[in-house]
Amino acid sequence: MSLTIQKVTSYFKDLEKFEELNNEAFPDEERMSIQEMLNLVQSKKIEVSALYDKQQFIGFYVLVIENHIGYYFLQFLQNNALKDMVEKHCHL
Repeated sequence: MSLTIQKVTSYFKDLEKFEELNNEAFPDEERMSIQEMLNLVQSKKIEVSALYDKQQFIGFYVLVIENHIGYYFLQFLQNNALKDMVEKHCHL
């Protein structure tokens, strides 16, 4: 496994995969649209980063920037990606 991180902006190459996972991870009433996220990235209220295993998009995380707290960390991985990582590294 070779994990890399890439910042998500409006020029992000895997926006479709990102949107698919976002739709899968959240029910409609809790989901923020990709455009809303990108607007918040632009205004520096959040940072969004994509996770890759080699060249395969496997998830993303969001850092919510709060001056008085610092950062909140939220992470979302494709259904099998987390399971695969745990099995591989914990020898299950």
